[in-house]
Amino acid sequence: MNDHAHARRSRRRFAASSTTTLLALATLTALAVVPAPAMAAPPAADRFLKVYAPENESFAGARTLTQALADAETYDLITAKANTYKANPDAMRVVNPDLVVLVYMNGTFAQRTEGTMYPESWYARDAYGRKVTSKGYGNYLMNPLSPEWIQDRVNQCNTQLQATRYDGCMVDMLGTAPTMVSYVSSPPVNPQTGELWTAIDWQAATTYLALQIDTGTGGLVWGNGYGSATRYFGSRVGGTSKVLSDAVDGALSEIWIRSAK
Repeated sequence: MNDHAHARRSRRRFAASSTTTLLALATLTALAVVPAPAMAAPPAADRFLKVYAPENESFAGARTLTQALADAETYDLITAKANTYKANPDAMRVVNPDLVVLVYMNGTFAQRTEGTMYPESWYARDAYGRKVTSKGYGNYLMNPLSPEWIQDRVNQCNTQLQATRYDGCMVDMLGTAPTMVSYVSSPPVNPQTGELWTAIDWQAATTYLALQIDTGTGGLVWGNGYGSATRYFGSRVGGTSKVLSDAVDGALSEIWIRSAK
């Protein structure tokens, strides 16, 4: 096995275990008042808990080399924009060989400036034939069943990996928020049924989209789409977001236990 393959496998082990680690953290927190049996100290070369930074949420721009190396020492998983660490990923891995850096991309929305950038058939529509946008950002919802849009997302991931030398892609918006009136301008219609998308069908479509990105690229693929614990473990109406695990190397639960009220 060459060094790259070994590193890829190591990163996949980290990806596969991260959700378990987070669940373990939640359990330990909940049971903190209960005396625990003595535990052997973890190896000095490894962290007991992996530390994650959503750097893609920052508007600070590109990190300097000094800042990048400090981030590498602090975190084990970082999601970032393409230009954030573009010049520094190799140096960061020297500081932290276990570091995984993922480039951010949107899986189901085109940006608010891209309302006419793609062929009309790629855009999601509501019951009146209007394009659907997100209320918070004004981004344009795309049809997750469109083979052309799926290929565009595969190409986007590959292009960004080649440009950044990151370890993989973090694909956002793979959950069911785009089916909710609280999130979008109007509910989208499933072109296969002619009816409004159900949460279960939407999750199945975005899981397939994520799988195509994962199999069509040379790096890791993580997805944001678990939602809350209610969504993950399943509900009568919304099904389960756990199916996303079958398509990606790791996934993010942004809401975690429950939505704030």
